[in-house]
Amino acid sequence: MDNDVYLHYWCDLYPNKDSYDNFLFEITKNDLREEYYFRDNDQFDYESYTINSENELVKSLILSQKEMLKIVKETKKEYWAKNINIEPTSFQSQIERSFQTNYIRHKMFVAADYKTIIKILLDTLTEKQYYEYSSESDGAALIDTSKYLSAGNPDPDRFSIISYMFRTEYNEGYPGCLVSVCNLPYKISKLADLDEPLYDWVFEKLEEIPCVVEFEFNYRSHFSFGSSVNNSYITPFYLELCKNNIRSVLFSIDDEFFYIKTNFLLSDNERLQKLDFCTGKIIDPLYKEKLIQNAQNILGKYWDDLSPVSKLSFPRGLDLYKTDKLYNGDILDSSPASIQFAKCIETEIEQKLLLPFRNYFNGSEFINFDLSNDLRDTQVSRMTNFLIKPDSKAPELGTFAFFLSTVINSKSRVKTSNTIKSYLQHILVYQNSDFLISKEFNDTLNLISTKYRNGAAHTKALPYSSLVEFYKELIGENQNGFIFRLLDSLRKK
Repeated sequence: MDNDVYLHYWCDLYPNKDSYDNFLFEITKNDLREEYYFRDNDQFDYESYTINSENELVKSLILSQKEMLKIVKETKKEYWAKNINIEPTSFQSQIERSFQTNYIRHKMFVAADYKTIIKILLDTLTEKQYYEYSSESDGAALIDTSKYLSAGNPDPDRFSIISYMFRTEYNEGYPGCLVSVCNLPYKISKLADLDEPLYDWVFEKLEEIPCVVEFEFNYRSHFSFGSSVNNSYITPFYLELCKNNIRSVLFSIDDEFFYIKTNFLLSDNERLQKLDFCTGKIIDPLYKEKLIQNAQNILGKYWDDLSPVSKLSFPRGLDLYKTDKLYNGDILDSSPASIQFAKCIETEIEQKLLLPFRNYFNGSEFINFDLSNDLRDTQVSRMTNFLIKPDSKAPELGTFAFFLSTVINSKSRVKTSNTIKSYLQHILVYQNSDFLISKEFNDTLNLISTKYRNGAAHTKALPYSSLVEFYKELIGENQNGFIFRLLDSLRKK
């Protein structure tokens, strides 16, 4: 195909409209009534009339798609808030929908025109010899590109196809994958409801990424887990995009992950628990042993030092990191891997340092000391409450780093705070107690908490480059990364 096709992203996205179907909407502004119509292809008609006169035309313009979309953004704020940007009013319906589905959705934003992407998708499925359900034969039939393209123009809104990996030896098809190509500019400017809210950056880059390709896998299906998802569908399609010099960016996890991150109704702990469950769904139990072997190869003897929970979260993080690496940086949100790595560090500190600290405190003379000043002191009160309340949750990374900063920097509190005195006494049981009150330890915890954990667990997208930085900080070279230094320091004498 001609390379110009890929450069002219806005070409032929809008089919000609019949006269009765080209009206979009009208806006009343001051003493004018402004009307907007589809024209053809990538243009729209704008007409303004005086309010008191139905036929007195004041102005007539031809608008481009981007001009039209800017008008939608500025004047249709209720629609824009509901469908484009995250607003509290739309959260509840999103939450209800996202937790009712059994599917994992991977979204890919693609910089090419709608019809081109449909053809590449069909070519990929045809080359892989994947099957679809055929109503003619009431059974499985090989997907054939020509069958769809010869039938005429696809729907201008969304093209979808259900694909199966058909096992001929057992004469059955797996639940399969629903692959959809969404013509994003068409849906926005037509004021059609979108399937999910979108980041604001999507609008700003519409000229570059007018299509969204969605891969929806039933996560109970065998091949829907782990790397096999990418190997079966997403990676072959992505490689075809690369061959055609088409840029794309990929959400590494589905829209459920996005909803959890942006849900202000959830506490931090609830959000992290749901994110953990979300990433756990995509790991095939049969694939688990390979993930563990990979983690053991990287950690060596340190694998045995990990807590049981970390022996789940660290392999998950490695698998998600491998997926993001596969796409060579074309990952929009690398939060899933980052959160699993951060959880591993947080778990080790909780299990090996903070919970033993509480046990020590309650069995020592410090439990009988006056703690009233510590409970009033905002620098240490969170830790004090954790020590004296047996059911309280251990401080999170950022909270512990805040306490640790006080231990390191406040000479006066080191002399007066019984909470700090007990911490300094407790860490003497570890092989490298100096590391547990070091500036390096504190700075790294702050870095993980602020850059790699908190933003990733909330509304911010974590770029792939930041995930690479985190991985290097964590693993390093020749087992000199932070996780090795931490595990060494938390070994008891």
